[in-house]
Amino acid sequence: MTSSSSNVVGVHYRVGKKIGEGSFGVIFEGTNLLNNQQVAIKFEPRKSDAPQLRDEYRTYKILVGCRDWHT
Repeated sequence: MTSSSSNVVGVHYRVGKKIGEGSFGVIFEGTNLLNNQQVAIKFEPRKSDAPQLRDEYRTYKILVGCRDWHT
């Protein structure tokens, strides 16, 4: 497996083309390099006035343990 380190984030996610953006960030297509699963990758500015990613991560971790929640 070869990839440019400039478009790999989180150790094993390749960032693809931009698919959307909004007030809380920019969304890109992505690929998990370990299993080739397609994912969405969200970026937000480092100096965001209202950072959301950490709160979203915590919410998703809680939901994974809930009944009828599928990842």
